[in-house]
Order: sequence, then C-alpha cells, then structure tokens
Amino acid sequence: MESLAVSRDYRRQGIGRVLTETLYEAQVFEGEILIALTLFFNNHFYEKLCFEKLNAKAIKQLDDVASQEKHRYCTAWGKKK
Repeated sequence: MESLAVSRDYRRQGIGRVLTETLYEAQVFEGEILIALTLFFNNHFYEKLCFEKLNAKAIKQLDDVASQEKHRYCTAWGKKK
C-alpha cells in the first residue's frame, strides 16, 4: 500500500480503517502480506488494525517505490493473511 490519506475534515470517522480493511480483505490472499509505509505519527493507527511493525530498512531495500527519498523517515507495518 503506497498512499492512504483522509481529508482533514473527515478524519476520526473510521474512513481510513474501512479503506485499509477493505483493501486487505479484497486484495491480500492467504499467505500474502499487506505492507504499509508510514510516518511515525500514524503508527498507532496500524497497531489498532493488528499490523506488526517490520524492519523498515529491509522493506525499503526490496522495493523501488519504498526506497525513494520521500520514504526516508517511514516506519513499516505488515499484516499477513
């Protein structure tokens, strides 16, 4: 998952949770993992959705998008099905 953003006016209404859970249920198959890169202030969001913290450095080395400079300070979270 590369980007997920909810407009400031609509935050704290469960929209991000519904979008993330819908993506997970529809696109992640048995044995696969959904990986999210995020800035530290979103860590609690992924914890609440039962994602596990991953080694961000290792994830960034495996993916061209994740290795971009804009993800320099991101943490990595994953949820396996």
